[in-house]
Amino acid sequence: MPVLTAFLRQNGYDVVQKDVNAEAFDKLLTKENLERMHKMILGRLKELDGKQRLSYAEQKKYEQLGKIPLFAPYIIRNIEKAKSVLRDKEEFYDLNKHNWGYDVVSRGLGIISAAYYPTVLSSHNYGMRYSAFSTKQVMEAIQDKEENIFLDFFERYTIPEIMREKPDLVGISIAEGHQIIAGLTLAHLIKKAGFYVTIGGTIYTKLIAEMRNNKELFSCADSFIVYEGEHALLALAQQLEANGDFSRVPNLIYRKGEQTCVNEPFFVEDVNSLPTPDFDGLSFELYFSPEKVLPLSLSKGCYWRKCAFCEIHYSNTITGYPCYYRPRRTELVIEDIRRLSRKYDTRFFIFTDETVSPEAMRTLSDSLITNSLKIQWLCYARFEEALTPELCQLIAKAGCRKLLLGLESGCQRVLDLMEKGTRKETVEVILRNLYEAGVSFYLFCMVGFPTETKEEALETLDLLLRNKEVIDTPGSFLEFVMIDFANHCKVAQFPHLYEVTQIFRNEDDDLSIDALGFQAERGMNQLEAKEVLSNLIQDIDKVFSPWRFPGAEEYNLLYHFYYDTKPFISPVLDREVRNTEKSWFDHTPYIPDSITIKSFRYNLESIIETVSTKEEEIERIRLEKGWLSRGEEIRRDVEDKVAPLYPEKSYVVSNAESNNMALIQPSGKFLLALCNGNRTFMDIALRYSDAYRVAFEEAARHCMSSFERLLNEGFVNYK
Repeated sequence: MPVLTAFLRQNGYDVVQKDVNAEAFDKLLTKENLERMHKMILGRLKELDGKQRLSYAEQKKYEQLGKIPLFAPYIIRNIEKAKSVLRDKEEFYDLNKHNWGYDVVSRGLGIISAAYYPTVLSSHNYGMRYSAFSTKQVMEAIQDKEENIFLDFFERYTIPEIMREKPDLVGISIAEGHQIIAGLTLAHLIKKAGFYVTIGGTIYTKLIAEMRNNKELFSCADSFIVYEGEHALLALAQQLEANGDFSRVPNLIYRKGEQTCVNEPFFVEDVNSLPTPDFDGLSFELYFSPEKVLPLSLSKGCYWRKCAFCEIHYSNTITGYPCYYRPRRTELVIEDIRRLSRKYDTRFFIFTDETVSPEAMRTLSDSLITNSLKIQWLCYARFEEALTPELCQLIAKAGCRKLLLGLESGCQRVLDLMEKGTRKETVEVILRNLYEAGVSFYLFCMVGFPTETKEEALETLDLLLRNKEVIDTPGSFLEFVMIDFANHCKVAQFPHLYEVTQIFRNEDDDLSIDALGFQAERGMNQLEAKEVLSNLIQDIDKVFSPWRFPGAEEYNLLYHFYYDTKPFISPVLDREVRNTEKSWFDHTPYIPDSITIKSFRYNLESIIETVSTKEEEIERIRLEKGWLSRGEEIRRDVEDKVAPLYPEKSYVVSNAESNNMALIQPSGKFLLALCNGNRTFMDIALRYSDAYRVAFEEAARHCMSSFERLLNEGFVNYK
């Protein structure tokens, strides 16, 4: 958006830019809104409690709704404090407080999700039961008031603001699959309000062929801009102003009568003629960050563009244009950085390029040092032999704090099949070079590439273990994922080259950009790959230290700079050492504010166990059969065999601070009710003896056993 805003403003247009994500998270995560969500959940839970039995579908709903009252009061009390911690220039850098704040915010989103069950909203995803890649299902989702979180939010907040602005043209950027339903919901409401709406972003660039035969989506938007949008958006504004000819707008897909028109040839931007991005108008104070961290692009496209599993470069590889990599001149980049750093009072930048070459890093670093621009930055990069000790020292001196690197595999055969152009030996040398220069790294690793065997997957673990010393440092991180394929990657386009015999897709998804699975002639099947992945992650967790900088790259960048001159102290997870001089019976137990005790008409613990078991079974069968496109059929078959659940009253104690919960007996509930901070264990044991009519010695033994468990699990404390 800041790039488009700068270009339009340079050409004389008034522009209002809004990050509706930031606005939505800020307004949804308020005490008032969470209280409203909590009441909705309690009402729906009461409806389920009123049933004489629960089907499996109702058990799943009960599981999600039932957890909420256990921690909602604590989250609601603390949500504003949690947001302030993530925005505070001191508390943000206390990792214990930071993690607490992030956890409270995440569970606040869990409350919102449960209110719109089965929809799930997290800090990085928005998932509904509707497929975002099925036109039919998207059309249903954008009007579903019961499950679409953003429909209510847009009607309450965003649409009234847009009505006040009275824009001539509204552009919406949809860059990721999980943004599709929310983005089209907003577009539909704006178009319905009488404004012209166009949609851009990378998603519909990947669907040009499919869009030619799709007219339903044009009920949400008047047009779509594919590939690059600067001149296209300017031309669209000019044509709307002149009531002119849309055929003259480059890169535009629109309807003319009953025909869908795609304006070709596609226009290619000259990256060296574009202005410095303009962030004016964005509400920086709404972001969960104490500093501004600005994204900036050094180039368009990927200079390598060979990785068989990757299609990221597709949206920058414009049909009919021979140049797939377009770097911006270094002097312009330096001027961009200088202007943005001064104007927005920040030194933090994330270079968003698909990958930055070693030569580009060298040129940029030399220029940053020469121009005395003391910024902190990170970027994506490849394992290239050119990342020598000298270059790593240079980029560190120029402010590089982290490189995000695609390791993918520790097996040379698999790397060669992926066309990574990487040597295992080179990887280990570069990791050492970066470590010694003080540059951390994020390593992306994959499991399950076609024909990969279990033994080959374990070679990746071996490589990581050999280099534990350099990897296991604050700020560095490992990520393991199952391989998947998008439609425009080389494996999906030429499956026979990788011994892939079948690629599974959902037949109902007419706008699909990804495959859902595959079968290969040899190597691990998807179930075996999933099991290997799970074991690898467990092995990594056992061997590598549990402490890390926060996971988000923007947060990582800030932590790196803050702790450059300060010692980094990982969170202390051990419980406080208590005074053991007192007799056990002299201590006075109390229940912390984060503890909730709640009764349920149905056995919540049993429901949670059933749902977990059945969902694992469904996933196992789907992977085993390779029927990822037939998942609903498998789900129905498993769910139909689950016996209905009948009422069985249960008591649950939960610690909202640690997100821990446990089933307790009525006697345990009785004991906890006595823990008011004034009674000693002796007093409580006496009361238990009287209430249950047992000898004091027996009561004391039971109380000690119960309290030991409750103390260990954090449900009770004592003075």
